[in-house]
Amino acid sequence: MVITPVIIASWILCVTAVYLWKSRLLKRTWQEPYFADTPVLIAELTHAGLAAARAWGRKGGRPRKMDRSTLMMAMTALADTNSNATDVVKKLGITTTTLIYVNGDGSVKAAGQAILNQNSDEPIKSPK
Repeated sequence: MVITPVIIASWILCVTAVYLWKSRLLKRTWQEPYFADTPVLIAELTHAGLAAARAWGRKGGRPRKMDRSTLMMAMTALADTNSNATDVVKKLGITTTTLIYVNGDGSVKAAGQAILNQNSDEPIKSPK
């Protein structure tokens, strides 16, 4: 008898089918309505995918509307006593909720300081 690649492939397929038939994986799908541990499996796969994305240099999430230059313009504009938040937001093209990084007097909050420190070595002080 000559053993060809087709015979080897069909033999591997048969062995795999028998293994799956005897394993819990295949039995569980017919005996139980759904996998009992599906949420756990989904969570594990999600965390593995996120870790792989981080390894490839991707962060994920929604991109920030407030960058360093916009934050500095907002700080400068709010430092002026004659300006109000509504006018500043319209000129900068952001919403009022995006101004959470800046206090009303133009000083920067902790979250805003983190944005300012992202690309620099020394922290930037609030304009006064």
